[in-house]
Amino acid sequence: MTRYTQTHGYTAKTHVEVIKNYLGRYPDYVIVNSGRIPKRVLDKYKKEKGYPVVDDLNGRLPYKVIRGKLFILASPKVNAADALQRSLLLHEKKVLKKHLLGLLA
Repeated sequence: MTRYTQTHGYTAKTHVEVIKNYLGRYPDYVIVNSGRIPKRVLDKYKKEKGYPVVDDLNGRLPYKVIRGKLFILASPKVNAADALQRSLLLHEKKVLKKHLLGLLA
């Protein structure tokens, strides 16, 4: 998901280009969510100007793209002391771990 004050309008390719600028080269692999986010969750993010990162990684690329459903739905408990809105989506640790360990094998 994008954040309005941080990554508003970023696509997957934009994220990769920013990483390239910091590293001085493209990463070997890019992991991108391809799971479908429920409309009710998208509607809540939209109120905060947050949108899914568009996967525009196609054609001949200097890196391998790994796609998969990379999130789980969260049930955040609202606390009056919270200064920030809690996330409704969390990274799916088991799936990410599987992909990352697969790259090391």
